[in-house]
Amino acid sequence: MDIKDHEIISVFKNLDYDFDGYVSKDEVVEGFRIVGIDASSEIGVIMNNIDIDGSGSLDFTEIKIALTDWGRIIKKKMLSKLFENENGLVVLQTLKHICLETLPHEWNDFSWKVKVENGLLSIGNLKEYIRSNIE
Repeated sequence: MDIKDHEIISVFKNLDYDFDGYVSKDEVVEGFRIVGIDASSEIGVIMNNIDIDGSGSLDFTEIKIALTDWGRIIKKKMLSKLFENENGLVVLQTLKHICLETLPHEWNDFSWKVKVENGLLSIGNLKEYIRSNIE
């Protein structure tokens, strides 16, 4: 979507009905309702996909990411699911191999910031790392 910053600001202001700087689930549902879409049954999925920090509401950055970088964010979210083993953990060796091939300069930063135990990384820690490194 080719959208300019002033348009994103306008979308955010139109959704933030109570002017608290955040867009709640109800405000998202109302925004969809205004354009003729009943999103009430899908709001959980919508928020899960857009609410990157898991706060339960959307800030300006999350709205901007949803409107401009959706494909890149989805790829990052799916990263954890690709490497999750049956215990809900990421086998670090598998991830290291892939990162060294595609992002060798980022491996050292990654390996210092995540909490690894016995060569395994929790999905939660991987998601937190990804969230904290979204530009």
